[in-house]
Amino acid sequence: MALFTTSVQLAHLFQTAEEMKLEEAMRLGLSRTVVASIGPTTSEELQRRGIRVDLEPSHPKMGFLVKEAAEQSGELLRRKRQGSATAG
Repeated sequence: MALFTTSVQLAHLFQTAEEMKLEEAMRLGLSRTVVASIGPTTSEELQRRGIRVDLEPSHPKMGFLVKEAAEQSGELLRRKRQGSATAG
């Protein structure tokens, strides 16, 4: 599970991946990972970059993000794995 809390994280992640020539591998990894976003602005940036958001908490606060991610991680992972199996 990957939790993103700001759009700046994404800029740095993509910049680093590009510099290391690993952007394609990173995108593939994220497509197989449960992705959680703290709120609408970060979710929009993830989607703009082609990354599917699996979870956005009920309130855009760190505590809600962590709590809801922990509570839902099993089901989200099961769905993600199920989707990967049918897509492949």
